[in-house]
Amino acid sequence: MAIRYDKKLNQEMNRIIRNFNQKISRLEKQNKELLLPNKVTKQEIKANVHTRKELLRKLQELKRYSKRDIEKTIILDSGVAISKYEYENIKIEARRLKQSLAREIKIKQVKPIRIGGLLQDSTFAQSGDKNYLNLVARYKALNKHLENLDADEIKRYKMLINKSKRNSRYYDNIFMGNYLKALDDTGDFYGVEKWKIEEIKDKLLTLDSKDFTKLFNEDKLVEAILDYSMTDKARMKKRGINVMAVKEDVNELFDALYEKIDVILEEYEKAK
Repeated sequence: MAIRYDKKLNQEMNRIIRNFNQKISRLEKQNKELLLPNKVTKQEIKANVHTRKELLRKLQELKRYSKRDIEKTIILDSGVAISKYEYENIKIEARRLKQSLAREIKIKQVKPIRIGGLLQDSTFAQSGDKNYLNLVARYKALNKHLENLDADEIKRYKMLINKSKRNSRYYDNIFMGNYLKALDDTGDFYGVEKWKIEEIKDKLLTLDSKDFTKLFNEDKLVEAILDYSMTDKARMKKRGINVMAVKEDVNELFDALYEKIDVILEEYEKAK
């Protein structure tokens, strides 16, 4: 949901940011050995949030710093010193992300995959789906006791949280653009008819980027194209490999996608 920065919201942001920064300034003057957060600006916040939900989470995080003794330093079981504020922020975000990942994992454990729009007997989990395995790996990486992590492990843990928090719509847009480019590059390389590629792209473009990413993750025929990607980056990785050995397979794959694209989109819409 796009953010509408009306007068009321701007006033609320100004108040929360001012209180946050003023507390840091007061603590700096006390010359105590504290692990203080960096001050923030409204421009900085606006540049890093893309939805109202993200903004409200960020403001809630800043408001948390008004709690009594939140600035104090605590020592974890691993011996690492960390501010109580940072500790709470990490725990809260990790819990939220784990809950979200757990929901996605549970769905993929029972939901059957599709190939060319048609439901198959196996679920995403049973078929060893790459996206499912990635979700499981991310959950396991987050499912750790913060108190037992050393300084380097905490740094990596925070990086994982920040990566998981990145705005999905922004990355959906990039992913869809990269996929359509891969259709062009791969099709051109293997001699697929240009008109066929364009028709496939035109039909995929009837979806917004969020729906496209969901479709890609659910239909193996759509996903399979990237296994043969011949973008510039992919060609670098395939140096020394006889890529033309799969030319017939790639053309058959494009033919199947072209023939089934209407069914794929129809079945996706039914299942939404």
